[in-house]
Amino acid sequence: MASSKLRSYTFCPTLLLLWLNFSVLLSSSASIAVVFLLRHTPTHFGWALFTASSFSFISSLTGLWSQFNKLCFVTTVCMLTVSLIGEGLGFLMLFSREGTSIKFLHSTRDPREAKALIRVNAVLLLAMFLMQMMVLVTVCILQSCLVAKYRGLEFQREETEKRRSKRMAQVQEESLANVAKMEETKAKDLDERMKAKYGQWTRPADFEV
Repeated sequence: MASSKLRSYTFCPTLLLLWLNFSVLLSSSASIAVVFLLRHTPTHFGWALFTASSFSFISSLTGLWSQFNKLCFVTTVCMLTVSLIGEGLGFLMLFSREGTSIKFLHSTRDPREAKALIRVNAVLLLAMFLMQMMVLVTVCILQSCLVAKYRGLEFQREETEKRRSKRMAQVQEESLANVAKMEETKAKDLDERMKAKYGQWTRPADFEV
C-alpha cells in the first residue's frame, strides 16, 4: 500500500527526469560528433570539449539507469555537478572567446563552417547545462519529498504500533480482570456449597444454657 502511494507520488517527476536525461544524452552525442567534425584528431582544447561532453553523456546514462535501479543520491549529485562545471566552462569559452577557440581547435574546415560548428557546440553545451540544472533541481526536490514521505510513513507506522500495543495491554488487563472475577465467583460458589453441605460449625443455640 505504501509503495504504491510512493510510486504514484513520484510518477511525474520520474517522467520529467527520464525525458531530460534522454535529451542530454542526445545533445552530448551531437556535441561529441561536432568536436570530431571540427578536426578528426582533436587538439588539447578539442579533447577538453570532448571530455566535458563525455561527462554529460555518462551522467545522462547514469540518470537513465538510476530510473530503474537504485543509485546513491550523493553519487548522482556529484556526477551532475562535474558535468555542469564542464558544460559551463566549455560554453563560456566558445561563446565569449570564439576567435580564440577557433585558433585552439585548429580546424581543417572552412572558417565559416568552423565558426558555425563552434556556435552549434556552444548552443548544445548551453542546452545541456540548462537541462542538467533542471535534472539536479528535480533530483533534489524528489529526494526531499521521498524523505518526507518516508518519515510520514514511519511516523504512521509507529503510531499504529503504539495503538496496537495499547489495545493489547487493554485486552490483557481486561482478561486478567475477568480471570480474577471468575476466580472470586468460583471461591464464593465453593464457600456457599460448603456451608450448605456441612452447615455452620458453631451456632448461637449451642452455647445457650
